[in-house]
Amino acid sequence: MVKMYYLALVRKQGLKGVVLCSSSDLSDFSYFQRKSVKEFMRFSSLMLVGRTEAEKKVSVKEQRYLCHAYVRSDDLAAVAVTNDEYPPNVAHLCLSQLLTDFTAQIQPRTWQNADGSIDFPDINITFEKFSVPKDLDSLAVIQGQLDETKIILHQTLDNILQRGEKLDDLVTKADDLSLQAKTFYKSARKSNACCSGLG
Repeated sequence: MVKMYYLALVRKQGLKGVVLCSSSDLSDFSYFQRKSVKEFMRFSSLMLVGRTEAEKKVSVKEQRYLCHAYVRSDDLAAVAVTNDEYPPNVAHLCLSQLLTDFTAQIQPRTWQNADGSIDFPDINITFEKFSVPKDLDSLAVIQGQLDETKIILHQTLDNILQRGEKLDDLVTKADDLSLQAKTFYKSARKSNACCSGLG
C-alpha cells in the first residue's frame, strides 16, 4: 500500500538546511522506534536537499523507502519520505503543491531569515491529502498539468553524496542525530546488508 511518512519544507543552506515545518505519520513503526525514525528521516531529507541542485526533482531509494526532494532557485525546498510503492510523480506533485501553497501565504523575508519552525498548519492538510492517496488516477491527470521536469532517480543515498563523502561517516558526525537514532541507522544498515547477501 502506498504511504507517505514525512513531509517538510526546508530552507537550503549549503550542504545543510533548516526545517521550516513538517508533518509526519510514523504509526507503521513501533512506538519505541518512532523518535529515531523521525530523526533519521529529517536527517536524510536535509542531506538530500543539501546535495540537490536548484530546479531539480530528485527521488532516492534507500531500502524500502523513497526520499523525494525539489529545490527551487530561491533555496526553498520541499521533501517527502514515502515507502517504495509510492509513485515518484505523485510525490513531486505533492511537493509542488506544498511549495505553491506556502509561498502564497508566507512572505520570502519570513522564511529566508528563519532559523527554525514557521507556523504553517496547511502542511498537515497537504500531508493528509497525499499520505495515502486514494485516487492516483485523478492525481496523475493533475500531474499532466505540471511542467514536464524530469525526475532524477538514485538507487541509494550513497549515490547523492559528493566525492569523498560516506553516509556512515556523515551519520556518525551528525550533531542533530541522537545516539539512539545513530544506533537505529547502524542496525538497519547491518540487517539490510545481511539480507541483500541472501538474494
